[in-house]
Amino acid sequence: MTSLCTRALFRDILGPLERMILMRVKFNGIKKQARKSGCSSCGRRMATYAFEREKVFFFPTGAKQLFVAGEVYEVNDADGLFLLEQGYDQNGQKTYMFEQVK
Repeated sequence: MTSLCTRALFRDILGPLERMILMRVKFNGIKKQARKSGCSSCGRRMATYAFEREKVFFFPTGAKQLFVAGEVYEVNDADGLFLLEQGYDQNGQKTYMFEQVK
């Protein structure tokens, strides 16, 4: 019984505090490979890249938000840490979609 009361107490206290702590993040956009083509005689491969400027993210809390490249957004600390982990592989290197802004 005490564990349920303790959980409820922490949820009531930490829930509002978690929403108050804000982090500023900037969405950098996503550089995606659109298509590959190649020369049939020499075998040279060419890739075309596209820049994705808008992306909808679903947070672990269940919320969703649209992000536009170059814009700075204020999100709570938990969602900000989730966004800072988002990345993709580009030419063998990890590229992150978000950066923290002071």
